Amino acid sequence: MAMYDMKFANFYQVRNHYDSVKCIRGRKEDVRPIADRARAWERIVRLSDTCYSLTLPSYTSNEPREVITWGLVSGKEVVTIYNGVGEWSHQDVYSFLDRFLPQGVYFIGGNGKQYISLGEERRFLPKCKSIFKVGVGHVADGEQPSVILTRDDPSHVWKFTGEEHLPPRSRIDKDKKKPYKKAINDLCEWVWTMLPLLEDNTHMSWHDRAALQTKLGVDGRVYNSSPDPDLFMGILSDTNSELRVEMACEFIRHAKENTNGTFDRETREWVHPKLLDDAKVYRSKFTRWVNKNGGFNTTTTKY
Repeated sequence: MAMYDMKFANFYQVRNHYDSVKCIRGRKEDVRPIADRARAWERIVRLSDTCYSLTLPSYTSNEPREVITWGLVSGKEVVTIYNGVGEWSHQDVYSFLDRFLPQGVYFIGGNGKQYISLGEERRFLPKCKSIFKVGVGHVADGEQPSVILTRDDPSHVWKFTGEEHLPPRSRIDKDKKKPYKKAINDLCEWVWTMLPLLEDNTHMSWHDRAALQTKLGVDGRVYNSSPDPDLFMGILSDTNSELRVEMACEFIRHAKENTNGTFDRETREWVHPKLLDDAKVYRSKFTRWVNKNGGFNTTTTKY
């Protein structure tokens, strides 16, 4: 099973390629692989005489889903490019775009964001919001965000057209956090005071920790779990809570896991820098942990 690059130069090359590919025998539907016939899920589909789509399977079925669509509109070439559906990583889509984007168009990925590049200029490629099928349209309401390229003639260079989407940026909801400012600072200083006693005594089994994270409202190792900000902030604000020490230990475990360590071959254990070594680093880690689990992080495209 080989992964070939198939970077078409123009619409007419796409149309000729579709006509040259033989359907796979034994299938009820018209299945024409873009490149290697062993990778039959990577298909080229004709939507009309002036529109062809390079597709991957939908996440909910084996029906094809548009990723790159080539079309002729009033004599102009138009290429529409879509990302995966959902805010997680889509390695199949990234590999597909890297191999099948038009000549002179490039896929760039990094820091959890994806871009389409024309060399010196690039545009952010946002994630799609709903499942949609080839030639049918969106199953859920709302238009799918995309990057659109156009050119008047195959001899011309591609240009970005349509709406430009901004990559989301993380912001702190300061108004929401303000009532908890004193409680957060008090816990931060209390944990710092308790570090000499707690830092080397926080080990616990995976199952016990998963149960504890649920009890604390912390986003952690529980499968498909998410923070419970109301529960988390309720415990943080209650100086008499029996779970206050457990919350401190959970933060210490989290901080250690997110710190680069070295492997000690004699003890066969990972050794991490002490949190007490740098008060500034400690407070920064504590603040990020509270912002995440307290529900103070927001994302915005308005900046």
